[in-house]
Amino acid sequence: MKALFSFIISISIVYSLSAQENCANALTLTPGNQQCGNSTGQSGDFPESGAAPSNMCDVEYNDDEYWFEYTAASTENLTLTLSSISNTYAGLFVLDDCPVGEPICVASGVNESETTDIIFNTGPLVVGTSYKIVIANWGFPNNTAFCLDAVIVPIVTNDECVNATPIVCDDNFISESTAGSTDNGDDTGCDMGVGVWYEFQGIDGLVTLSVQAGAGFDHEIAVASSADCITFVNVACADSGVEGDLEEITFNSELGTTYYFYVGHYSSAVIFGEFDISVSCSDNDECVNATPIACDDNFISETTAASTDNGDDTGCDMGAGEWYEFQGIDGLVTLSVQAGVGFDHKIAVASSVDCITFVNVACADSGTEGDLEVINFISE
Repeated sequence: MKALFSFIISISIVYSLSAQENCANALTLTPGNQQCGNSTGQSGDFPESGAAPSNMCDVEYNDDEYWFEYTAASTENLTLTLSSISNTYAGLFVLDDCPVGEPICVASGVNESETTDIIFNTGPLVVGTSYKIVIANWGFPNNTAFCLDAVIVPIVTNDECVNATPIVCDDNFISESTAGSTDNGDDTGCDMGVGVWYEFQGIDGLVTLSVQAGAGFDHEIAVASSADCITFVNVACADSGVEGDLEEITFNSELGTTYYFYVGHYSSAVIFGEFDISVSCSDNDECVNATPIACDDNFISETTAASTDNGDDTGCDMGAGEWYEFQGIDGLVTLSVQAGVGFDHKIAVASSVDCITFVNVACADSGTEGDLEVINFISE
């Protein structure tokens, strides 16, 4: 009886090791639990000759196989990590059916001539669909040992520009995340990894975008303008190169222009992270919020739209307008302001240390719409 009992145990162990060599007997994938195995000797469903049914993700990867199955219970993504890979040219592939069902390749990753980890996100999964996940090799040594980790990631809604989250002055969003995102920010003119988008409407004033990364997240941020989420004009990129750091961009926004803020990992790798994002604004229709301007600056398409303050304190009788701050250079300065069609403007220069008391330097008003107004003065 003892010998018979030992024989039964032996058969059971052999079966459990080979059951998952084909799709029909795939093991259930359990997110949150690391599952390890070895594909050695498991010929699987993909003929090594390359005949049908082939690997729809990569026909070359048809050697020894190890299969898992996962049924999506909600609208979600899976982040899959294949680690402890013992051999080169291993691949991880996600299909929406077994090979005989002519499946669609959902997502995949290969390590080619390395044994580095394979990490990727599946993208949105369909509720109730039974997804097949297979580890397969290409060429010698035809197999690999491995450990597979799966993490369920909620669907993000703002991982594309067209679905950008609106953000306005004084907003402060806490514990935002790039988890589950698939888009990258390259279109903004900044070379970045997967991340999320925010939409900001210009205010005709200074705007400061601040993004504080969570621990371990080395992020980069981008600001770009666009009218259609297809063509972008880069404003700025910021990347300190430090994990968990604060990234900031300050720029002069224009009324009527739509800006997009993008937050993602600094590299092209699929690495997610958490962050806080806030926006502070300084509208220059008051002296205390004057826009800094320096020698050789040339601001285009400025506007007085929505201005409420006037320039009477400068010693010039004027209507509502905008303020700019200039630091004296101990030399001659020329201020030139070209008005748009139909705008009969007036300009003023005055000095002040507190935006309360002013010393008039000069006023200029030709009395002509769309004219150029110029003031020359010696600055100190």
